[in-house]
Amino acid sequence: MQRDPETDRGVQLFTVLGAESLDESHPAHLYFEKRTKMLRTQFAVYMDDWFSDPDDKAIDFMSYLDGLQLAWLRDASIDLRGHAIAFMQRLLESDSAHTR
Repeated sequence: MQRDPETDRGVQLFTVLGAESLDESHPAHLYFEKRTKMLRTQFAVYMDDWFSDPDDKAIDFMSYLDGLQLAWLRDASIDLRGHAIAFMQRLLESDSAHTR
């Protein structure tokens, strides 16, 4: 799949801004803090039917996505979507996955 340089640049800028906003005095700090909490909550809600500790799995998935995004920015050959789906499948196949 052909990557769009404009999209890549947007993702890169968002990633850098997110890292810079770790400093509590940064103007975007509160935005990224709220965004992270909101995404974590949403992922946990989606994962509630599958895991005994959905919040823990939400953290795992978000952490994987953050690292994958950095790798994808460095290497255009990485299939971001494919790797994200494969990771979620591995989570679902893990011993901690269950159905309610």
